[in-house]
Amino acid sequence: RNNNPVLMLSSNLGLPGACCPPQVQWSSTKLVDDVKLQANVSAVALVPGSDVLFLDAPTFFWVVLPDGRTAPSSLQVMEGRGGDNNLALRAGQSVGKPVQIRWWLSLYHFPHQTIYEALHGEGEGSLGLYSNSLPFVGDWEVTRFPADARVRIHVTAQNPKTGALSPVPVMSGVIFRRLCPPNCHECSSKGVRGRCYRCEPGFAKVAGRCEACASGCLDCANAGPGRCDAGMCKNGTGVRQQDASCIPCAGGVNCQSCDEDAAGHSSSSSSSVQVLPCRKCSPGHGLLPNGDGCRSCEDDHCLSCSSLGECEVCSSGFTLTPSEDSDNKTATAEASPIRCRSCAANCSNCNKLGPGNCDPGKCNEGFSLSATGQCAVCSLHCLSCTSAGPGNCDVGHCKADYGLQGGKGCSKCSVDHCEACDEEIDRCEVCKEGYGLTPEKTCEACAVSCKRCTEIGSCAECDIGFGLSQGRCLACADQCLRCTAGGPGRCDVGHCAEGWISVQASGSTNASEVVCHRNSSRSGDFLT
Repeated sequence: RNNNPVLMLSSNLGLPGACCPPQVQWSSTKLVDDVKLQANVSAVALVPGSDVLFLDAPTFFWVVLPDGRTAPSSLQVMEGRGGDNNLALRAGQSVGKPVQIRWWLSLYHFPHQTIYEALHGEGEGSLGLYSNSLPFVGDWEVTRFPADARVRIHVTAQNPKTGALSPVPVMSGVIFRRLCPPNCHECSSKGVRGRCYRCEPGFAKVAGRCEACASGCLDCANAGPGRCDAGMCKNGTGVRQQDASCIPCAGGVNCQSCDEDAAGHSSSSSSSVQVLPCRKCSPGHGLLPNGDGCRSCEDDHCLSCSSLGECEVCSSGFTLTPSEDSDNKTATAEASPIRCRSCAANCSNCNKLGPGNCDPGKCNEGFSLSATGQCAVCSLHCLSCTSAGPGNCDVGHCKADYGLQGGKGCSKCSVDHCEACDEEIDRCEVCKEGYGLTPEKTCEACAVSCKRCTEIGSCAECDIGFGLSQGRCLACADQCLRCTAGGPGRCDVGHCAEGWISVQASGSTNASEVVCHRNSSRSGDFLT
């Protein structure tokens, strides 16, 4: 008798959106002289019950079978066989763990809100998420995955208390996998290994394969494996000419460059040298004699200074000049120290005209140089009027939502989400971040659940109820209203829905990494 079986999520349960076959992601590692393919598989199921504290995690069983082979039953999957009772290409099992189902659904591009609402259905025969059943996930690795073969992964799960198996296994789509050589970013499609066209950073191409650069090196395309190209060592290190390796700079991270030149000019060109003299310090620091390190500049507005701390290059909006008491010095007195003095208001550079003024073309955004050497404001809603002059606006330089349309001032665009409409007020030329231009010169949104994005398909800020992960918006923990700090699959403390409370996620040592649990009189509840 199949008492209280675990239910694999699938369209057999009446779920929409082609929910939810096993999901596969790929990784690879090098083993001796061979390449092994590794598939990371994830599948979800519902376990009967309403409190995770009193549920044992289900066991997920899986097999890898050639596409077209007879589909197995749950019992056959558990035994590692196909529907014809022959052994599977690969087989195994994995213990599940609780999962935030909306996060999992959004991670794998399912219509998460529609499926989540379907899972919450109440009444006889319904799935009753969080009232009659709880979501669990099985995650496992399939090493030495069959290459150059069309296969599917079949998964079932077992209730550990009753031994009941899911009535029907779930099945992945057809998988056909070829792998580039290790550390290769792009390769040909011929053969399992392929021939590499472009290596990952930190590796060089040799005979169609990728070999590591020197330790701490970002690129060795010219120098070759085990070495480093000039200027490509990580911050605070430089290239030693003797062996093209990366070793520390004197001054550490405050040293911007310490590569030896082709003649090996440093304290020594021997491979025994462990620290290279600094050749250029980072902004706000000056180079010590003999490249012995970097010291902070004395002037707060200085970008580069001498070894004594005297400024040589000022930051934006300031210019080098003797200190104000220089007029009181005699001709034989010690020279006045050089300091950074402010330019005119709203000016970025005044090296030619001096402090209190502004050089031509150097006024800040929205300002232009007047006849008196000061920065005067452009027309309303204008970002630049360098050519047109104060009170006007240069073509293509109106603020977002505005366009020039041949006039001197900026008029508001009539197209929603438009950033520039210089030609016609009702035809957009550049859309705002998060929107793309249509053939009709209107703007359409770029991504689901994304509030603001830097480019089409790459989000910078998500809608409420979603967290940002590598440019994508993924759902927060179930019953969570905000996860700006916690991130996808988690919840910000104090932002669970009414009737739910924040509890620390199991397996986490961070007290602020929480999910939501139905409110009760118990304390110390944990979910993941």
